[in-house]
Amino acid sequence: MNLRDLAVRGGVSLVVRQGLGIFVSTVGLILLTRALGPEAYGLWAATFGIYSYISGLSRWGVDVYLIRRKEEPQPQDYNQAFSLLLLVGLGSAGLAILALPFLEHWVRLEGFAPMAITLFAGLPLPLLGLVPLARLERALDYSKIALIELSGQIVIYVVALPLAYQGLGPWSPVAGVWASQLLTLGLLYRVSGYRPRLHWESTRVRSVLAYGVGFSASESLWNLANLVNPLIVGRYVGAEAVGQVALAARLVEHVGSMIALPAARL
Repeated sequence: MNLRDLAVRGGVSLVVRQGLGIFVSTVGLILLTRALGPEAYGLWAATFGIYSYISGLSRWGVDVYLIRRKEEPQPQDYNQAFSLLLLVGLGSAGLAILALPFLEHWVRLEGFAPMAITLFAGLPLPLLGLVPLARLERALDYSKIALIELSGQIVIYVVALPLAYQGLGPWSPVAGVWASQLLTLGLLYRVSGYRPRLHWESTRVRSVLAYGVGFSASESLWNLANLVNPLIVGRYVGAEAVGQVALAARLVEHVGSMIALPAARL
C-alpha cells in the first residue's frame, strides 16, 4: 500500500473514531453528570482539570520530536525518549503531590486532596504511552490508534457509570480514568511491538529537549485558560459552579467537533 492510500485510510479511521468518540463521550457525560449531580461532578472536573494540565505540561514535546523528525528514529531514540518520559513522569507526580497542600488551600473544595493524590500518582502512565504511540503515528497506522483511543474512552464510562450509580460519587470517574489509562498503555505497547529499555545519552537528550521544550512551552501557555475553571471558579464560587461550567464547555466542544466532522470527510 502506497503512502497516499495509507494516509487516506488513516484519515477515514480517524474521522470514524472521532464520530464514535463524540457519541460515546456525549452520552457517557450526560449519564455521568446525572448520576453524580453538579457538586460531585464539579469536584471531579476541578481535580481532573488540574491533573490534565500537569500531564500536558510534562510531555515536554518528546512525542512531537519523535513524530516530526526527518530521519527515522533509531531504537536508541525511542529508548531515550522512554527513559526521559519515565523520569519526568515520576518527577511531575512527586512535585504535584508535594504542591498539594498549596493547591488544596487555594481551591478550597472538600474532598479535593485524596482525589488529587490518586490522579497525580498516575501521571507517568499517559507519558509512557507516548513512545509506542509515536511509533504507530510514524507508520501512519491510524486505524489501530483510533481503535485503541476509542477503547480507552469507552472503558472510562464502562467503569465509572456503574460505580456512580452505586454511590461512589466523584471517585467513580477516577476509577474510570485509571482503568482507561492502564488499558490504553497495555494496548499501545502490544500493538506497536515496542519493548522499552532504559537508555541515557546526553547528546540525544539535548536533541530531544532542544526541539520539544519550545513546542511544549507554547502549548502550555495556551492551555493555561483551562485552569480558570478549577482555580478561579472553584475557589470563589464552589464545586457546583465548576461542574456547570465544565459541563457546558464539554457540550460546546462536542457540538463544535460534530460540525467539523463533515469538513473532515471532504
